[in-house]
Amino acid sequence: MFPAGILAPVIFLVSGAIAAAPVWTQSSISSSGGSAIIQGASEYFRITTGMTRAAYTIGWTYSDELTLSGIAAKERPKRPDWDKNEPKPLQGVSQAQALSMKNLLGWADIFAADFFAQSLKSAGWVLGFPALYPRADLISQFVKTQSRARYLATRTALAPYYILGQSWFPLIGALGAGALLWRRFVHSGREALCLTLLFGFLITYPALQFSPRHVFHLEFVWIISILSLVSLYFDPPVNRQRLKLFVTYALGLVILIAAAYGSSILWQRKALAFEVAKLLELPRQNIETGETVLPNGDRLLKVDVPDAYRELIMSPADSMTPQIRYKGIQWDVRAAADRLLVKLEGRSCTGNDRSVRLKYNHGKEVWQTLDATLYFFPEAGKSRAAAFFPAFYRPTQYFDGILIPAKLANCTVSLERIVGESRLPLVMTANVEGKKLVGPLQKWPGWFGSRKDPLTVTEKYIEKKN
Repeated sequence: MFPAGILAPVIFLVSGAIAAAPVWTQSSISSSGGSAIIQGASEYFRITTGMTRAAYTIGWTYSDELTLSGIAAKERPKRPDWDKNEPKPLQGVSQAQALSMKNLLGWADIFAADFFAQSLKSAGWVLGFPALYPRADLISQFVKTQSRARYLATRTALAPYYILGQSWFPLIGALGAGALLWRRFVHSGREALCLTLLFGFLITYPALQFSPRHVFHLEFVWIISILSLVSLYFDPPVNRQRLKLFVTYALGLVILIAAAYGSSILWQRKALAFEVAKLLELPRQNIETGETVLPNGDRLLKVDVPDAYRELIMSPADSMTPQIRYKGIQWDVRAAADRLLVKLEGRSCTGNDRSVRLKYNHGKEVWQTLDATLYFFPEAGKSRAAAFFPAFYRPTQYFDGILIPAKLANCTVSLERIVGESRLPLVMTANVEGKKLVGPLQKWPGWFGSRKDPLTVTEKYIEKKN
């Protein structure tokens, strides 16, 4: 006879597996989670998580079209029958979705420290949940759909969160979690271990795509943690021998996490530097551009569509059009891409505030535009700056050129195509010099502070909106 304590979870797992069989047995669906993780590594979620900027981005925005185009452009050339094998609406998902996990695993280890840092920061936000509310950049997103009256009513109802929402509150939440684990450890070490694993998962998995709308259901974590901390004052579990053992285990866990994170940083710095150097050693082709001076002094450097992609951009639109909202998940994704290197040079090409605009030609059925601002962060005292980025070619939009602002009129701009394969994700952009990155080689977790007064920011937004 099996003990009930073992039989019950086995029955639960088997029942769940049977109920979920229609989903997880379809490999094209169960392997689609990679696209969500890739999007979670983009600049949008770096900002919502509050992590520091690095010398690179893994996708400049939160966009299905950008992410899936990057996957399709990478995998499509390896499969001559890609277009033929894309399913019809509601009859499956695109190969770009189905291959997203494979694509992710091809380069995820290079950014091990970034994924680790996202998990640590996610844990801090969940344990210190109220600290999210004073963040002006997040609240301003929240009020975009609200009237002034509704926003003010919401803010009044959440007043306690603004009081508790201090940059140090996640530390209090962490102490509360420790108190909760301590109370369980006094009664059962196995219970405390299981609770540690459960809470560890709950507070770190939101790192996949961290946003307030993705973590609100975990609010109970900080409440239970704080109540456990308060309860120690009224009902302290007294067992000095168990306390010493708990402190030993807790310190061991902290040291283990710190060692693992430190190791991931060392690995990422080495792996990323190696892959970037390898990429920049590949052959390059100069790209001819046509220059048009606009009335405001900006210069548009137009780039012709490569012959290899003309048939693609002239083909019928794929599934990523505004009509997708009526038909479900992407079933047909067709894209190609080149990795380009742009250089700004010239003795008078100075200043730290340098950026250009990546322009796309949009068709009538364009959905999520891929236009982006490419920022340069040159080394101190140097006039030369360079960065690589992807240029995508799709049926609904394609790379058209680079817009150079008038303030960079003294800069000489050159453009090259990097020819060859690289492990680095196609959606990646990066500042480089020679064969190395310019700037931090990883994203740090950062602190939990607020940027601006949220009331001022949101009031200005609502006034403008109304």
